[in-house]
Amino acid sequence: MKIKVRLINPNCKFEFIDKGEWIDLRAAQTLELKGPFANTLNGNRTKRDVVFDYKHIPLGFAMKLPKGFEAVALPRSSTFKYWGLLLANSKGVIDSSFSGSNDEWQFLALATKDTTVFEGDRICQFRIQP
Repeated sequence: MKIKVRLINPNCKFEFIDKGEWIDLRAAQTLELKGPFANTLNGNRTKRDVVFDYKHIPLGFAMKLPKGFEAVALPRSSTFKYWGLLLANSKGVIDSSFSGSNDEWQFLALATKDTTVFEGDRICQFRIQP
């Protein structure tokens, strides 16, 4: 199977590993995220809601998947441990329609604490499946 990949950030090359079927992906830029904080609810000082910071972390590439295939992207097992980040949409699914020139893959990160992800940090993984 041939898959076209456009590298947007040369520091974000795929890391194929000998064990397992998943490929690690790296952050394409350094981003700071803030942990949750209490906010006033509709201007009422006696009622509060909790606000979570989230950001799209670019992964430095775009890919054209063959028709009938999808990529599933998930956090690495250490992503929460090191950065306190959750994947905001639970599971990233990329299908063959997401293949335009501006369709850079991204990790939608939800912060549970103040944290900084540096360019080149391995934050998620993916595999391609029918």
